[in-house]
Amino acid sequence: AAAGSLKLDGQMALALEGGGWHSVNAFAGVTAGLLAAFEKQHGTTSNPTLANTQLFKDISAISSVSGGTWFFASLAYSDEFSALVDSMAADPANAAGLWDKGWVSKLMAKGVVKNKFEDLLDRVSDLDSSVEKIRPFEMARETGYFWNKDDGDTWASWIGSMLHTTAGIPPDTRLGSDVVAPWAAGKIWLLDHSIIAGSKADQAQLWSSAGSTMSYYMTSKKVPLPTYIPAIFSVTLGAGGAAPAPLSYASETALASMKSVQYSSGGRRKKAKAQISSAEGAAEFSEGYDSPGLLSLQGTVAASSAAGGAICLSPFLGLANEFLGVDFTVWLASSTTGSGFKEAEELISKKAPVADVAKAQVRAVIDGGYTDNTAIAHLVANGATEVISLLDIGEKDYSHSICYLFNGGPVTNGVASSSGSTFGVPWLHFQIFEESADDIKQQLLNLPKVRHPGSKKLKHLSIGTITGTTVDNEWFGTKAGEKVTIHIVSVSSLVWVDDLEDFPSYKLLVGEIVAAMASTDNAEMVRSQLLGTMMHY
Repeated sequence: AAAGSLKLDGQMALALEGGGWHSVNAFAGVTAGLLAAFEKQHGTTSNPTLANTQLFKDISAISSVSGGTWFFASLAYSDEFSALVDSMAADPANAAGLWDKGWVSKLMAKGVVKNKFEDLLDRVSDLDSSVEKIRPFEMARETGYFWNKDDGDTWASWIGSMLHTTAGIPPDTRLGSDVVAPWAAGKIWLLDHSIIAGSKADQAQLWSSAGSTMSYYMTSKKVPLPTYIPAIFSVTLGAGGAAPAPLSYASETALASMKSVQYSSGGRRKKAKAQISSAEGAAEFSEGYDSPGLLSLQGTVAASSAAGGAICLSPFLGLANEFLGVDFTVWLASSTTGSGFKEAEELISKKAPVADVAKAQVRAVIDGGYTDNTAIAHLVANGATEVISLLDIGEKDYSHSICYLFNGGPVTNGVASSSGSTFGVPWLHFQIFEESADDIKQQLLNLPKVRHPGSKKLKHLSIGTITGTTVDNEWFGTKAGEKVTIHIVSVSSLVWVDDLEDFPSYKLLVGEIVAAMASTDNAEMVRSQLLGTMMHY
């Protein structure tokens, strides 16, 4: 879109970073803490809620990745989950107990002592113990305690089960469902994900087993394709499944470049072309462009959070399948009826002929964190110039993911030189701001800190503001010269789950976050840095 005509021009938006279970817990605590702080400052109601405080009234769009997407799906589509957050705001002193009863205990009821992925994780740890600290492996370790036989053998099926268990969301819910919270209706939700383009040398494997393989990669005559292409499923919340996507699925360069996909099966090679275009065209692969609301909520949330999805690029896929017995990659086929995820799974499950897979244009759509874990870049690309950024940074003292958006060195084809790979799985950094990443790191470290005396799991909250000036990035679609203000709430914590019995420690983290934000000692900082900005008072 031309400058001045972007959908989010001049509007405030909310970005929810990826981080699996950490993000869900951290952001539930921050949201309840903001509501509690609002009530303490205004005293208008003893039961502050998302509805009666109008906390998100001035937020026009929400962008999310991974665990941030789990959190927002629960908050917007589940009355019981949003009521739980409201209840913690009304009773900050008992927030930990309320969260334990309303969320943690539901998961613990289906928890198993033997981690489903223990054998693989132990094998990986034997090869390189530092890998355990990488978020996809950490999330797999935590997820494995709650993956039962009834949850199926795909990431999407498990996501559906998890959302139903923790938030009561029916697995057949559509992304465009009109059953959303009134405070969320009319807002734009961006579910950030990454399309695997791969390459001839590094193809995405749909399956890899004895005697049967299937893989694909994209080609482009226009520009070299990065391994992953940033994309979004966007919906106007509550508008219905047939409502048009409010934002473009991907940048103009990306849409113009993803024109050809070559599929390979076993020792036989057949070429197949898949033509796709933007919302103005007649795309076969249309759901992401025209009516993403027809897609299943669990499928789109799964795509946005498939942290282990890039394992299909790894030469260790066969070994992983042997130990996992599940498919961590989310696959999407072309369809106009909302069944793209289901159709892709069926083709892969029966190991369909290459011609059938090519006709359906099956491709991998995985965690948005492979292209931007902060969820900020897509908002900026669509015109937002003021962003509230909720970050979950684990034990770190600043967000590495934010820094990756800034100038950290040479850039080639839109991808920063700081990119790399682990176990054959690439990870990319796309620069969208011109300021020095080192300078931003120092600014983040110097942000004011909110603490709660006696905390066992919360290190601190960093609250403050940084600014950036955009550069051209053809894969996200950012244009140079725009000033962007980013208001940061960064949660640094000490929660680490090695065993099932460690998981309930999340209740302590949530309770400590709520208490810290509701404290009179921190009232002025929360008001001046957050509430005043979000609610314009």
